[in-house]
Parts: sequence; C-alpha cells; structure tokens
Amino acid sequence: MKRHGLTLSFLLVSTALVQAQSDAEQAFQAMVDDINSSGLVTMQVGSTHYQADADQLTAQNVVYELNWDLPNNRPNADGSEVSSHLKVNATFKIPTLTAQGLSLENDGISYEALTYIGNNFAIHVDLDGTNNDMSITGKATGNDRVVHGFQPFIGELKIAPSRPIGSIMDYIRPLILKPKYEKFSSDGYTTTQTGGNGVQTEKNVWGPTTVNGLSEGKLTSLVIGSRKGEVSFEQPMGSAMGGDHKTGKPMQDFPTKLTYEVGESRYEGYDISALLATIDPAMPPLEGTTNVIKLIDIGPVKASLPGLFEFSAEPSIQKDFTVKQPASFIVPLIDELLAQDKAPQQLPVADQEKLIKAGFDFIRSFAMGLIETGEIKADIMLPKGPYEGLAAKISLDKTRLSNLDSNGIEEISVSGLSYAGPPEVTFSLGRFAIEKLEFPDYLHIEKVIKTSLADREITASDGAKLAPNAFQLSLSDLSYQDSIANAVSAKEIRTELDRKGLAIPAYLNTKIDNLTISKSLIGHPLASVLMSQLGMDKLTLNEEITLKWDEAGNTFILEPMNIQLADIIELDASIGFGGILRSYMEDPESAQAAMATGSVLPSYLTLYDLGGVSELINLAGGMTGMGPDQVRDFAAGQVQSMLSAFTKPEFASEVAEQVKIFLKDPENLEISLDPEAPVPVAQILGVAATAPTSIPDTLAIEIIANTDK
Repeated sequence: MKRHGLTLSFLLVSTALVQAQSDAEQAFQAMVDDINSSGLVTMQVGSTHYQADADQLTAQNVVYELNWDLPNNRPNADGSEVSSHLKVNATFKIPTLTAQGLSLENDGISYEALTYIGNNFAIHVDLDGTNNDMSITGKATGNDRVVHGFQPFIGELKIAPSRPIGSIMDYIRPLILKPKYEKFSSDGYTTTQTGGNGVQTEKNVWGPTTVNGLSEGKLTSLVIGSRKGEVSFEQPMGSAMGGDHKTGKPMQDFPTKLTYEVGESRYEGYDISALLATIDPAMPPLEGTTNVIKLIDIGPVKASLPGLFEFSAEPSIQKDFTVKQPASFIVPLIDELLAQDKAPQQLPVADQEKLIKAGFDFIRSFAMGLIETGEIKADIMLPKGPYEGLAAKISLDKTRLSNLDSNGIEEISVSGLSYAGPPEVTFSLGRFAIEKLEFPDYLHIEKVIKTSLADREITASDGAKLAPNAFQLSLSDLSYQDSIANAVSAKEIRTELDRKGLAIPAYLNTKIDNLTISKSLIGHPLASVLMSQLGMDKLTLNEEITLKWDEAGNTFILEPMNIQLADIIELDASIGFGGILRSYMEDPESAQAAMATGSVLPSYLTLYDLGGVSELINLAGGMTGMGPDQVRDFAAGQVQSMLSAFTKPEFASEVAEQVKIFLKDPENLEISLDPEAPVPVAQILGVAATAPTSIPDTLAIEIIANTDK
C-alpha cells in the first residue's frame, strides 16, 4: 500500500512538471509565432531547453530581424523626381536567453525573469544613389535582465486607408499601455557607427542602465550610468580652417577625433500614456495637469578636441514637463487629409480653421516647469586666420527657463556670461533676462487666422495685438573693453511693457542705470569736443521714463521722465493728457478722435545743469567768435524773438529774462503748465486759430530759472 502511494505521488509530480514544461514552451512559442506574424519583425530561435525543477526555459541563438524598404524619391536639379528607396536592415542577436516563470496569458506572456546574455545588434541604413549610408553596431558589455513583467503580443499592423494614423494609434496603444515590469537592468553597451565608406565615425560606451516600475505606460525612474565616446571626422578642407578647396589638400595638423563624457543621468516620473492621450481620441481623457516627465537630471558633460577646444558643463535639470487634455484632436483631421490626398490649403476654409485650431490646441496643452543648466566653460584655440594660435575663453554660469505654458513664460535668463580672447576683447554680462512674458490672447490669434483665411485685410489694431501682451526685459552688469580702450558698461538696462490686451501699450517703463560709453566710441564731433572741454573720457547716461494709461480717469501720464548725462545736464518732466478713451487704445486708427475728447493736464519740465551748460556756452562762443556773455545775450534774444511771433510781448520778454538768468548762473530752468482744470485740446486749437497770443494764459505756462531742486 505504501509502495502504491509513493508511485502515485511520483506520477502526480511528474505530470505537474511535464505540464509546467509544456506551459513555458507553449508561451515562448506563442511569442515567436506572434512576432513572425506581425509583418514588421521576424524572430528565429536556434534551440530551446526547459529545466523543469527551476521552471526555466533557455533559448539559444535568438535573432530578431527587421527589413524595411521605403520609397524616398528625390528631386533632380531640373525639378523632376528620381525614384529612390530608403532601406533599413536591423538585426538583434541574443546568444543566450533564459526565461523563468514563463506563462501564457490571454494577450501576451508573463514572466518572473528574463535574462539576455551576450546581446549584439547591427543597423544598416541605405539610401539609394547617395553616399549617406550608415551602419551602427552594438554589443552588450554584460547581461540585460527584466524581472516580474508582462509582455503583450504585438499582433499585426493593419492600416486602414481611411484613417492611416488612427490605425497606427490603435496598434501602438496596447503596446504602450500593457507592458509592465518591476525592474530592467543592463550592464551597458558599446556601439560603433560607420559611414557609407566603411570608415568608423563614432564609438560610444554606455554605462549601466536601470529602469524601475513600468506599468500602464508609466516609468517610475530611469538611471543611465556614465557615458563616454569619440567622434571621428575627416580633416577640414575650408580655407578658414587651413585647408585648400582648390588643391583638395586638407589641414594636416587639424584634430580629427572628438572625445566626450557624460556623467550619470536620472529620469523620474515618465508618463508616456499622458503624451499619447494628447493625440489619441481613444485614450481616457486627462484630468487636470499631468506630468509627462517629473525630473531629468543630466550629469556633468566634458568634451575635447585636442588642440582646438575643451568644453565642460556642470549638471543640468529639467522639471515638471506637463500636459493637459487638448480641446480638440489633430490626428483625426490629418487622417481625413491623408485619406483625401489633399494639401491643407486645398481644404474648405472651415476645415482649415479646424486643422489650425487643433494644432494650436496640441501645442498649448504642454507646459514646462523648469530647465536649468549648470556652469559651462569652453577654451578655444583658433586654428587659422589673423588670430591663429590665440586662445579664447568663454564661460556661462547658468541658463534658466521657468514656467512656460500656453499663457507665457515666467523667465528666460542667461547669467554670468564672459568672453576673453581675440581680438583682445573682454566681455562680461551679469544677467540677461526676459521675464513675465505674456503671449497674445489666443482668441485674438484665432480671430486673425480666420480673417487671413477669409482673404480679408488684417487691421493695424489686430496686427498690434499679435505682439506679446506684456514682458520685462533686463540686462545687468554689462562690461566690454578692447585693446584700444574702447569700453562700454552698464549697471542695469530695463524695459517693462504691458498692453493689458490693448493695441497701444497701457504701461511702458524704461530704465538705464550708469550706461557708460568711452569717448572713442561717440562719433558726434560736437559731443567729442564738449567732452574734451569737460575733461571727460567717457559719457554716462542714466534714464527712467514711465508712460501709463489710467482707464478710470482716461489719462495718459508720462511720469517720471528723467534723462541724465552725468556731469553735463539732466532733464526731469511730468506730462499728462486726459480724455484718452479705451477705444483709442483698442484701435490706433481712431486715435485722431482724441482731438475732440483729449485735454492737457498740469505738467512740468525742468532742466538741471550738472556742469555742462557753461562749457556748451564756451563751445558755442568758440565756434561763433563770441564771448560767453555775448552767447548768453544772443541766446536769450533768439528765444524772445521766436516767442514774440505768437505770444504776448511781456510773456516773451519774461521767458527771455529767465533764460538769461539760467545761462548766467546755471542751476535749473523749469517750464510748467498749471491750469486750474484740464484744458481741452479742442479749446487749445481754437485759441491757436483765433488768439494765439493767449495760449500761455490758457495753459497757465510759467518759466522760472534757478528754483529749489
């Protein structure tokens, strides 16, 4: 009885092992049959062996092969076409493949582990009638391994003529969403690229790679170990690099091998399914904003072309590349276009509008949180020309792009840029930035597109509204100097603009802080002479101007308006206009109507002497042969003469007297308009036509010299 029990147990275990063997081999064969029936790739297997006690299948000499022959007609010089083909052949060979826990599922195979030993591959691209052929070969430096995964059957690609791209979407959708594994690891690869003449052009070594958590089209993380390689090329023939096109003689001592290294790089939070959802209507719609890539951290980069340049870049990062559901899909529209074999411009206007809108919807669905590069340095040795053998150094501390989306960009900036080199020039820039950039309103862009498609003229107002709605542009710590003492520097130059959706900017501010230009760069002869008289070897400009439209009061105010030439003169002003309606800001062509509604508000303009007025008087005297007092009297007389033509004599005389006081003892000269109430432009025009001498009284104009600053 005991013997019968042991026999029965042995039979049960043997049956289970045979069944396990059958399941694993059946799953593997199903995978082979699926690939070979796809019409895209073939798979050949030398032999298989199943080890029942370990539930492990081993396949030897596995070969995947792809052969594509694609039409690629090329134009002739006479405009005719040359029949040509692009041929692609790719083989991927696995000397030994082991599969543990292999099991056949309804739509694919699952496994505990797949191990690929000794992988190698070859890709050859042949373009008929050209020398642009290319081959890439690669070999694993160790093993590849995938654990706890599922691989769907790839099936056959069937393209429906009525929806070619949609058919491809149907095919790749499950191939993106269904594969999963817990972890993929590779010990690394070496690759070699050769040109059509068989000469090696590139060789690369890829370090260990690890991928964690693939599921439903999402990757938890991807880590690529350090990479290094070399790129070879022929010696240049161009005369700028020392070669000779006529004789065909290249530059013999020019380096022909570039080497590079890239440190470990990390990628986190990939969501390929979210990317697919933007173009595939069959995908579940995205809810809110979804990360396509959470983080990319690229390791340090070094590159060298001995004797020519050395390059290095510190780590760079990219964060929060996101997407949201587009309002429409472009793929079905392109399918219709392809099915009808039409160019976009052949479609009815309504269909063209849909296609353009879908394109904008697709682009506007993406956003980028941050792209930032670390310090970049380059040392360059010029190989030929007037600066042969001279070195140049370029460095850049940081570049940054933040918060790019359909509405605008928070910041694009370059920091710490410097150059030193031929022709004996040094240049540095602390920071250049475009910030708070607001794109034009999309609905307005859509309106202009429809106007254009309807062959109607785009108005000046609509054209103006295609410009950015707002931005801030700034430059700081600029410095330039060359070998002959030409120099330019600036502490800050800044411009801020805000259209507030209008055609004419509602806010504009410009500021210049200590812009200094050497005398040798100022071409105006009078300015050069004046600077010589003042003992100045450089000119320094400071400026701030703000122009602001206030909708509540319908006013346009220029304040502050301050322009200063250091050690020469300063102008300070506040100028205001009322009755500037929104309709004028919306449509510049209607602004002439401001003549009826506009008014002049209290304003002033003050000229301050910073040391240049007396020298200007001396300069004028030297040019005319007059003494300083004669110049002052002449200038005052000219002012009085001009004003007397259209103002009251006593006003002209008073102004001339104040000008004379200022020129004799230059401190400041103020011109003010101080009416009790805003003066309509129409009233001013009427007074100018009927009683022009009353304009100073109408506007309450006053000119005073040497008031307290």
